[in-house]
Amino acid sequence: MSATKETIGVMLKVFAIASLFWLAYQLTQGILQILLAPENIPNVFYVGFAGNLLPYLLFFWCIQRVQAERAAIAATLEPVVAGVLAWVWFFGQTLNLMQIVGGFLIVVAITWMQFQTAKETQS
Repeated sequence: MSATKETIGVMLKVFAIASLFWLAYQLTQGILQILLAPENIPNVFYVGFAGNLLPYLLFFWCIQRVQAERAAIAATLEPVVAGVLAWVWFFGQTLNLMQIVGGFLIVVAITWMQFQTAKETQS
């Protein structure tokens, strides 16, 4: 249980530091007024929770249940999944040839790493 509390504590510190840097950057660029509009406040919190906090909590939860190496390998699929979801759900998003090749290389590398790990555990 203490490992979970420690993990969450570290994660919250990282988010706090990242937020301070992002706020400092935004102050130099001018804060987007659309983010401060009352009707968009729930959306801002949703993006913060669903796009940042929830995935990290799930990642740390998974690390406690599987080997960290396997969790890290699975996490490298995130750009590929994000690209495919953007293409499927948000019809205005397109992938160029370089992005498709990059996604393919990521999947090939992850597959190769999985086979290498399986061979090492069998020997």
